[in-house]
Amino acid sequence: EHVKGMLPAFQRRAEAAVTRLRELAPLQLPIVGIEATQVLLFRQEYPSVTDCAGTPPVLTLAEYLARTELSFAANQRPAVHLFSHCTEKTQLGESVSQWQQVFRRLGLELKPIATGCCGMAGSYGHEREHAAESALLFEQSWADSLKQARQQGLVCATGFSCREQTERMAGERVPDPATVLLALLD
Repeated sequence: EHVKGMLPAFQRRAEAAVTRLRELAPLQLPIVGIEATQVLLFRQEYPSVTDCAGTPPVLTLAEYLARTELSFAANQRPAVHLFSHCTEKTQLGESVSQWQQVFRRLGLELKPIATGCCGMAGSYGHEREHAAESALLFEQSWADSLKQARQQGLVCATGFSCREQTERMAGERVPDPATVLLALLD
């Protein structure tokens, strides 16, 4: 909403979310966001439009798991290749190393893949007037790397929009890192 200039609607959504977070504060537990870009809303965007005092900390899943003692052993040890959301890489630079730490503690290697934007860029890739540019960005930044990584082992992607774009452009579903961990620990 806010990136499209719908600031009143964004402010209402932010205020409602902050109200719900304050209701959870007495539990004295962190809130864990599965999608890193949503966590960034709580940290960067919501404070610009509403008072966030009294809310519990909001962590990314990678941050939470990196702090948590894990005692599982993976049944398989395939190479796992990580495609990170471009906003996550720029705004949460430690995210890749946190995911690597989590995988390493479970006896798995996580190999980050150097890519740029997948071309989805929020709603951009869904907009008819940007369809060609969106497809070109995917082709230039993700397509070849995805094929190569897939040939060398498992692939995962942190961003929902990245996973959606991969399904649209390459015709394949790519899981998030937590889903890969659950499958390997089963």
